[in-house]
Amino acid sequence: MGEYIAGSDSAFVDMMNDRVKELGLSNTHFENCTGLDDSVTNHYSCAYDLAVIACEVMKHDLVTNYSTVWLDYLRDGETELNNTNKLVNTYQGITGLKTGTTSNAGFCLCATAERDGLSLVSVVLGADTSEDRFSLSCQLLDYGFNTYQINQISLDESKITSVKVKNGTVKSIIPVTSGSDYILVKKSSEDFTYEYNIKKEITAPVYEGDILGEITVKCGEEKLVSLLLVAPVAIDAATFSYIFFVLLGNL
Repeated sequence: MGEYIAGSDSAFVDMMNDRVKELGLSNTHFENCTGLDDSVTNHYSCAYDLAVIACEVMKHDLVTNYSTVWLDYLRDGETELNNTNKLVNTYQGITGLKTGTTSNAGFCLCATAERDGLSLVSVVLGADTSEDRFSLSCQLLDYGFNTYQINQISLDESKITSVKVKNGTVKSIIPVTSGSDYILVKKSSEDFTYEYNIKKEITAPVYEGDILGEITVKCGEEKLVSLLLVAPVAIDAATFSYIFFVLLGNL
């Protein structure tokens, strides 16, 4: 696959290292595209970085077409393929993802699962046995599903007030939220509170996506997330000719 995409396995490794830099992962570096570490000197990663990589991988629905298959066959049934991830047919909501085993790394598993709209990733590295990596992954995923849930953010639209546009072709603009309408919280969380901080005025030109304010979502005294309020459309600055034609049209 590396040769097909990049022309050679070494060029593909360069692409892999460029991608982890784009993701801001400072504790990962690849020397090959196989994961084999018996002859490498600078090939490494960590649990956090692998979890981030897994999140990126799972953005592609095509992946689960393969990562959730427990058993398949090739050559008209002559060759049997078993998924090395034993959680695929034993853990509720499992969606993947990847096992790995070398003498240096031990038994490893990056597992993904989804229940009630909540998707989780667990990473186990350096387990002593294959069974250990699966049991530890189950414990991590169980903790996540038992402790956290996805809640929908419920905003008061009447508090998202319009922003005056100074010297613009439009006098005011109503901002819209940017980002997800859902938030990860502990199941024992209190009710949410919302703090609305919106600009009173902005000077044209205004560009689509310009920040006009933010809404802070809190649980008790804990700040959970800030939602940006942005301009939904662009607004040009009012030129002399624009003002002249407006006045002319009002005669």
